[in-house]
Amino acid sequence: LIAYAAALALGLLTLTLPAAASTLVARLAMTAQLLPALFWIGAAVRLRPGATDVTRPQLAGDAAILAMAAGLLGLGAATDLLVATEDGRLGPTPLYTAIAALLLVALFGAVLTNARRLSAAPERRARGLLLLVLVFFGLSTGLLLLPIPGLFREAAALAVSLDLFLLGGIVAWLDALELGERLRQDMARSLVQAGLPAVVLGGQIGAVIALNTGPQPAMVGLLLAVVATAVALPVAAGPLLTLVERTAAEGNGSDGAEPAALRDVAASALRSPDALTDAMLAPDVFARLTRRALSNLGTLPRLAASPLTRLVLVERRLSERGIRPDTLARARELRLLLRERIDRLKPPGDATFGTTDAWRHYNALYYPYVVGLRPYRRRYPDDLPDEASRQALAWLRQQVPERTLYNWQQAASLLIAQDLRDRELALRRGAPEDGMAHTRRSIP
Repeated sequence: LIAYAAALALGLLTLTLPAAASTLVARLAMTAQLLPALFWIGAAVRLRPGATDVTRPQLAGDAAILAMAAGLLGLGAATDLLVATEDGRLGPTPLYTAIAALLLVALFGAVLTNARRLSAAPERRARGLLLLVLVFFGLSTGLLLLPIPGLFREAAALAVSLDLFLLGGIVAWLDALELGERLRQDMARSLVQAGLPAVVLGGQIGAVIALNTGPQPAMVGLLLAVVATAVALPVAAGPLLTLVERTAAEGNGSDGAEPAALRDVAASALRSPDALTDAMLAPDVFARLTRRALSNLGTLPRLAASPLTRLVLVERRLSERGIRPDTLARARELRLLLRERIDRLKPPGDATFGTTDAWRHYNALYYPYVVGLRPYRRRYPDDLPDEASRQALAWLRQQVPERTLYNWQQAASLLIAQDLRDRELALRRGAPEDGMAHTRRSIP
């Protein structure tokens, strides 16, 4: 997104700048056309089925791609290796063409690899991901191969804007589909929050440009800066307000975290579905939703957006205690329910920690998600709550590979998902509580 937006902004600026500055910005604009294809190679790898965990090799690959992007921009701006002047006009060099061809081949290979891997994925998800990769592969390569002689033409600028719109829409739709969340209300709120200030503030500057000053560099730059700021501020407003509240609360001896959590929960209410649909109760979908809810166990706002807050089991537990089933109450009850299921994975006895096979499912969920251990970070906390947590951290770091822990978490979350799904289906069929005794033994 940043690469597309930067290419669009630089292309617009070249239309108004003096000759010397325009040449430098045009070099950057042409070089920036290479970046979307470069970044989409990484995106295509990340979007393959099963690539939900972020590993150190993936982070190293991200860093390498960012370093390559910075190197390309540096070469394009400071040398004639990528963009050179010929007959008074800027144009791509043979090296630029070779790099573009290499990126196209690599991206095309990533798309084909994704297409083969997606053949085993659920049909709807496969279509969505394949559409995502192929649409933006075509748009990115089309923009890359478009013969733009140093400046963006209006049609190309409009194409980039359409690309941005489709990118945001499809990625948001895929995220909502993956998480089982609603999209329309949250997207409408985001559109108003970002679009209305951009139109109002940018429209005023645009009117001044059209009626008085003309497209001067300073005014065009101001217009781009104001529109970018108006769009970015709603995204940063929450963290900035949280920072202000925490700073103000330091003098009162509190951390000021509660108002931020309440705001996040209110935002999650827009994304939370009205009901847990039959499609969400399919075994594979329910297992995925349970895995996601367990990973968000320590973050109440994220948990509040989970479709599992609409479990009949959650509603009944709240009703039995006379609690009004609002968004925050559902999220807290779901967290309590998941905690109980994790506790039931613990082997019987008085021991608080063990390393045998009987302990692996409990250890894999309890210490990372309940205690909050992050064993594979370079730095880890010294003030752990108890001796069992310190032993678990040392054991995970020294004896359990990262991939092994991930596999244990998958298996343990599947056990919990099966148990919750059995109870939910029994409640929906009207089975009495005693009729679900067999499901209590489904988790060892």
